[in-house]
Amino acid sequence: MFKLAMAGENTLKFQHQPLFTAVESIDVEVADLKDWRLCKAAPPERCDPSKVQKHLFQNSAVVTSELQRAHVQKALLEVAMEHKVSEEDLAFTSHPNQVYALKKFKKGGLKLYPCGAVSKAKDQCYPDKVYIKAFGGNWLVQPFKGLTDFKKDDGVLAAYWWVKPSSTEAFNMTLSEGTVDGCKIPFLSNTSAVKELELLTMQKTKEGPAAKKLKASQ
Repeated sequence: MFKLAMAGENTLKFQHQPLFTAVESIDVEVADLKDWRLCKAAPPERCDPSKVQKHLFQNSAVVTSELQRAHVQKALLEVAMEHKVSEEDLAFTSHPNQVYALKKFKKGGLKLYPCGAVSKAKDQCYPDKVYIKAFGGNWLVQPFKGLTDFKKDDGVLAAYWWVKPSSTEAFNMTLSEGTVDGCKIPFLSNTSAVKELELLTMQKTKEGPAAKKLKASQ
């Protein structure tokens, strides 16, 4: 496939770029163009080696970001598993959604992590969201689809998302932050001993508990 490179009065210069060798040129008399056919298809093109090097998967920013996301996701799920609770520890109720202790917990004996799906946050962070700080940026944590209808059999129960702000000055859970494999992950822990059948609540601040979560994750 040849492209027009230069037009003279009686002669036209066409060029062809092979994939692996130098450009080939040919001069064609105007009268001979009747034997040529116009082609609208794009010619074969070789990707420049410098661009190949930049976009190979091991050098790709897309793949790097996905590796970072996987790292943050793994760190979150592993620490959540490390501090998992059982059906003998907590009770979940609906209307409203709340969570109760089924046994006594000594101070600092209960840690709840925001088990959920991680994605890279955009430039703007919102005070009603939960973020993990890692790799110089914020990573949004969104809860997995929850079990909200106890008559159904699909959804996840992660107690972190069920702890609500206290309606009074009294509360038993406080937002903290821990570093796990280079990731600063927010979690809730009990600031005082928790009694059996006690409702788990967190401190209500003037700016709201969600804003407190955002500050703790930064």
